[in-house]
Amino acid sequence: MPNPTSRVTSLITSDYAPFLEEDVANERCIPLEMFLQEILHVSPERKDRMQNLAATKGFQNKLDSYKQEVGRETDLYEPFVELANFCLDKFGMNHLQFCRNDPTIIRGSKSSRKPDVVNVEREALGNNGRGGVTPKHMHKAGPGREDAFHWPELRSFWEFKVKVDTSPPTVKTPATNPPKANSRQRAEPKAPTRESLPRSGKAISNPEAVSVGNKRPSEDTGSLGLPPKRFRTENVDTKIQCASYALELLSNGGLRSHVIAVLVSRNSLELLYYDRSLVLKSQALDFTEDTASFLAILFGFGNLTPTQWGDPASTLLKAPKVAAFSDDYKAMYFGYVLTLSEGWQLQLGNVIFRAHGIIGRGTVVVGAKVVASPLPNFVGKRVVVKWSWVATTRKEEGYIVKKAVEHADANRPSMRHHLPNIYHYQEFPKQTPQCQKFLLANFKDAYEERVLRIVVQEELHPITDLTDATELAEAFKQIFELDAGYRWLYEGPKIMHRDVSISNLMFHRIDGKLYGVLNDFDLAAFHDGSVPSTSKQRTGTKPFMARDLLEHPPPRHFYRHDLESFLYVLAFLTCDTSAPGSTLGTWIDLGMVALQDAKSNVLTIKRFPPQKPAFEGFDFWITLLRQLFTEGLSKRTRHEDDEFFARRTGALLPLDFDHETLGGCVTFATFAAALEKPLLQPA
Repeated sequence: MPNPTSRVTSLITSDYAPFLEEDVANERCIPLEMFLQEILHVSPERKDRMQNLAATKGFQNKLDSYKQEVGRETDLYEPFVELANFCLDKFGMNHLQFCRNDPTIIRGSKSSRKPDVVNVEREALGNNGRGGVTPKHMHKAGPGREDAFHWPELRSFWEFKVKVDTSPPTVKTPATNPPKANSRQRAEPKAPTRESLPRSGKAISNPEAVSVGNKRPSEDTGSLGLPPKRFRTENVDTKIQCASYALELLSNGGLRSHVIAVLVSRNSLELLYYDRSLVLKSQALDFTEDTASFLAILFGFGNLTPTQWGDPASTLLKAPKVAAFSDDYKAMYFGYVLTLSEGWQLQLGNVIFRAHGIIGRGTVVVGAKVVASPLPNFVGKRVVVKWSWVATTRKEEGYIVKKAVEHADANRPSMRHHLPNIYHYQEFPKQTPQCQKFLLANFKDAYEERVLRIVVQEELHPITDLTDATELAEAFKQIFELDAGYRWLYEGPKIMHRDVSISNLMFHRIDGKLYGVLNDFDLAAFHDGSVPSTSKQRTGTKPFMARDLLEHPPPRHFYRHDLESFLYVLAFLTCDTSAPGSTLGTWIDLGMVALQDAKSNVLTIKRFPPQKPAFEGFDFWITLLRQLFTEGLSKRTRHEDDEFFARRTGALLPLDFDHETLGGCVTFATFAAALEKPLLQPA
């Protein structure tokens, strides 16, 4: 008989896919006092003053109300919200409000998430047509659908997980009387589609080329497909559920560097922190006993600035006169004005791309119109704005592209049309989370400092817009080849791109001529060592990363790893990802281990799926390129076997193996030779 709790946990896991599990796998724990001081910015002296409020009759009455026995978890929301808002009011900080949110789904993303209690600015209660709504209105039943919050309005979330008596006198719960297994009714829901992959340019016109069209669990049982809250137990994987809310805030909550949240387990709570490099929690606190610490937490929440909340948008973006949040995250910044240095001012349009993850750069790409510019004849021009939280050890993308342009101008002017035009780039150290120095000092190699960088560049077209096979083949070859693309960058200005993905292969037309463009140099590095660029994390876009780079820790990044990425891009562009037996369409959501296995499978055992009708013939190129890696990996395996036997028998060790080219199998020359073959149509 199946275990209902295991069933619930599997639903959470499948709903968020392994990539989210990996983001939170290395969660770190620090003492509560450290969390208070370094992240909530509450000093010990300030905490000591909290006992005065804790001793008042008003506080004790509110606390006693919360401590009453309840029959279900949801019964705790109202007394907790009453207690927390009472304290904020006494602090003179009622600009921040606690509101019950469950059972209403937060709007502004494709997900269906509904955290139990949320923090919003008081002014949010009057936004978006919520006239007359008060915190009191949202204490008991949460906002109605018409008053639902949007992700950018949330400061934080408080998730409750409480084990209570779930057995009403006359009703048996699923936990005590689980239904009989029925294989036809118990099919696991598939993982939801992740968003299209990072790029700068227009929206992908054929998202099926890079996404998985899977269904989400039914909303009848909640956004996670979970049983009703009165049936939940503390065994449910709360770590993943809390991380899912942080994921939505970081992806759909505006310009976010980090998220601060809280997990409440009846009388106990843990503070949570998610930034682009780390997931952190505090040691648990019994807040009904240590009331001074509880009040210090509330004071800290009420005293945080937007930047300390991880939401610096208000300091960088000017809202339009009439600003309304849309249900579509793509309109999140529509109409906002971004002011940069050197006289740049841009009116933002729709989001072209935003990363959907916790750990990583958190890249956002937005279309924009130039309002003011130091460049002549640029006012009114359409451009693209990209911002991301990049490792401070990385050289600026704008600097790397500038060096490539200078090299092209001096040595190969024809290459200039194959490089992106970057008009402006800027770094914003003042928007960096203040606690980064503390986290780096305490977690060292497990933590990576990041800084906000913004790039303004020309608007390009994604290679997925090319539906003509001849043009697609031409653009793909240009982006790789010696005269115009990746190979020239590597051999000329000594730049290794390190993030070849379907989103970074672009094109534009000049005087009617097609030019392929390799875009997004966020992760690029000078491979000759002239400008060091290091990272403590893997580099690349996971579905397109070389199999070896998925190892932990990853090996040195060679150019043949980028050539392997070119192969995967070609497969995603031309193959039918939904073909029977193919796993290609699931790569976007696979974890590292499963993705390694899937890539080993297509490189050494099984062919890539068949081509889409419009791209028949590309399987010839794909097979030729695949053979290079199949042969190289086979050579490496034989070399490793020879080393094994030599060590066991005392024989001479074999000569060193050329890992950079897999024994000479994967080189620029062999790769180019495969692409020189004409595409053969099926007989």
